[in-house]
Amino acid sequence: MRLDCSSAVLRALAVAHESIALHGDELAPRMLMAALLHDPDGAPALLAASCGLVPGAWNAGANEILVNEPAQQTISDLAPPLRILVRHAGILFREAFQEGELTTNYLMLAVLVRHPDLARELESVGFVMSELEQRLGPPPATLVPVPVEFNDLVVATPPKLEEHPIIDEPEPLARLIDATANRAREALRVAEDHARFVRDNPVVTLELKDIRHELTKVLGLLPNAWLSPLARNVEADLEFEITAAEEMQRPQPVELALRNLKRAQESLRTLEEHSTTVSPEAALALMRLRYRTYAMESLFTGPVSILSRLASARLYFLATSNACSVGFERAVKESIAGGVTVIQSREKKLADREWLAILDLLRRWTNDSDVLLIVNDRPDLALLVEADGVHLGQDDMEVKQARRILGHHRIVGKSTHSLDQFRLAVMEGADYAGVGPVFQSSTKEFNSLAGLDYVRDVAAISGSHPWFALGGIHAGTVAMAVSAGARRVAVSNVLASSRQPSVDAAQLLHELVRDD
Repeated sequence: MRLDCSSAVLRALAVAHESIALHGDELAPRMLMAALLHDPDGAPALLAASCGLVPGAWNAGANEILVNEPAQQTISDLAPPLRILVRHAGILFREAFQEGELTTNYLMLAVLVRHPDLARELESVGFVMSELEQRLGPPPATLVPVPVEFNDLVVATPPKLEEHPIIDEPEPLARLIDATANRAREALRVAEDHARFVRDNPVVTLELKDIRHELTKVLGLLPNAWLSPLARNVEADLEFEITAAEEMQRPQPVELALRNLKRAQESLRTLEEHSTTVSPEAALALMRLRYRTYAMESLFTGPVSILSRLASARLYFLATSNACSVGFERAVKESIAGGVTVIQSREKKLADREWLAILDLLRRWTNDSDVLLIVNDRPDLALLVEADGVHLGQDDMEVKQARRILGHHRIVGKSTHSLDQFRLAVMEGADYAGVGPVFQSSTKEFNSLAGLDYVRDVAAISGSHPWFALGGIHAGTVAMAVSAGARRVAVSNVLASSRQPSVDAAQLLHELVRDD
C-alpha cells in the first residue's frame, strides 16, 4: 500500500526545506510548523485556532521564513528530519484512515507529537494539544518521542520517487522487522548461553544479556505497525522449511557462538537500515548495539588448546634473569619441577638482543616441559620467539593492539588494580588478568594496595575466567589469598630468591589445591 500527499503538504514541505537550508536541520520542526501556519486561511491554521492558538501569537523564532513559491521536492530530496516527520505523519494518518491523501492536519500532528517541546511552546500562547489529539485521534504509544539529535546520524536516502511524492506504508515491512528482530534476539541468546554455561564467564554473559534487553527497548521506538505479531506468517516464510541435511549440522561450541554473533550483527544491520526511515534515534541505538557485538567476538576466538592449559594453571612465575639466587636456568627448571606452569619473562634493563637470547632459552625449556611462556610488555618479541603470549600493564598498549601483532592464537594477559579495570580487561578480550597488588612486595613498590577486598570482589564475579592474584604472595600470605577466593597466584621473589625453588613452588601449589 502507498500513501499520497496532498498538494498543501507538498508545498509546506518544500517551504520548510528551503527555509532550513538557511537556518539548519535543528530548526526543521519549527520551519515546518511555520510553513503550515503561514496561511491564516489554511487548514492547519484554522485547526490550530479552533484548538486555542491565537493567530499570530506564535513566532518560529527564525530570522527569515521563505514564503515564496518553492521548488517542488520529492521525499528523497527533502532534508532528513523532514523525511522523518512526513513518514510519521503517514503512520498517524493510517491510524485514522485506510486510504486517501496525507493532509496538512496530520503533518502538523506529527510535528507536535515528535517534538513535545514545540507543543509546549504553542500551549504557552493558548494552544491545547489534547484538543488537537481528540480531533485527529491519539497517536500510537510508540510514537511518543524523546528528543532526537538528527546530526548524530546520516539518514539513508530512499530510492528516487515519482514526480508526485508518495509514502510507502510501513505494514509491508512488518514481516521483515518481526523476523529480523526475532533472529537477532535468538542469536544473542545462543551466544549468551555459551558465555554462561560453556565459558562460565559472568562478565561476558551480563554484557550479552544487556545487549539483548537493550534491543527490546530500542524496538519500542519503532511504529506499532512494524512490530505487530499479526504480521507473522511462518507457513509462508521461505526459510522456514529446512531442505538440506547439512543445515542441521553444527560446528564446535566456540564456532557456534561466533556464528550466532555474526547472525546477530547481520540482523541488527537490517533493523538499523530500515529504522532510518522512521526513527534516527532507533537507528543510531541499533548501530551502537551492533558495534557492541563486534567487541564480543574476540572473547570467543581465543586459542582453545592454549586457553585450556591456561585455565588449569595455578602457579605463575615472573622471572628476571639476573635476580635468581641459584642461577636463572636452575631457578626456572626447578620451579617448573615444583609445579609452575606459566613463566613470564620480565627484563626491564636488557637490550632487545640480550632479551631475545634469554627468550630463546626459555622457549626451549618451556617447550620441553609443556609450560606456557609469556613475555612482559612486548608482543613483538613474543611473536619473534613464538612465545605463548604477552602480558600488558595498565600503561601499556591496548589488548586489541597486541592482538594485531599476535593474532587470536596467542594469550594476552592484563594487570588490573580495581574491579572496573578487571571488567574492562575481560570486555577487551584479555585471556587472563593479574589481580593485585594484594600485599606489599619486596621486588616492587606500590603507592597503594588493591588488597584482599579486591580479590574477594573479583572472585565473586569472575566465574571461570582465569586470573592470578599477585603482589607479595609467598608461603606466609598465600593462605590468606586463597581464603579470599584466589585459585591462581603469580609470584616472583619467593622463587627467584629461593635456595630450593622446587620445594618452595611445591609448597605454594599445595596451598592452592588443598581445598579442591
